[in-house]
Amino acid sequence: MNRRLTICMALALLVAAFLSGCSLSPASPASPDEATASLPQSEIREPETTAPAVDPDREARTTTPTCAPLAEEETMTPEATPQATEPGLSAGAAKVVQLAKEDLARKANVAPEAITLVSIDAVNWPDTSLGCPEPGMMYAQVITPGFLVVLESRDQTYEYHSNEGELVILCQAEEGQPH
Repeated sequence: MNRRLTICMALALLVAAFLSGCSLSPASPASPDEATASLPQSEIREPETTAPAVDPDREARTTTPTCAPLAEEETMTPEATPQATEPGLSAGAAKVVQLAKEDLARKANVAPEAITLVSIDAVNWPDTSLGCPEPGMMYAQVITPGFLVVLESRDQTYEYHSNEGELVILCQAEEGQPH
């Protein structure tokens, strides 16, 4: 019985403390007049309602910025943007084709000019493996936009998968075999 009484008293105190925190404090004044009534008259200041002083000579002292011509070596020239190697391709697709051709030229030991573009399609790969998962590897399961590029060299086709950035992967059916 004594334990039950102690628990009830503790609960009642918690409820009282909670409810007192939710009410207005009697010490807080209801109006600004009541707030200043307890202050000494020397500490009460009226708010300033006048506009700040304007310096009439300020406009005369203000300088106007001027643009000086750039020296010849400082002139701005636009950066060269990669030109599409294939007509009708966007800059991003052209870059992917260029990277794939460079990779195939290195791997197949052929000149990039000897490689032709068969097709390029924009794709959304189901994960970051870009449709070419390696056994034993784990990949983030996020839709990854990119391209499927099919190249041809020496009567063989090669399938490259890419993201929209710098990554191109030669996707082969079996190691050493073109797709």
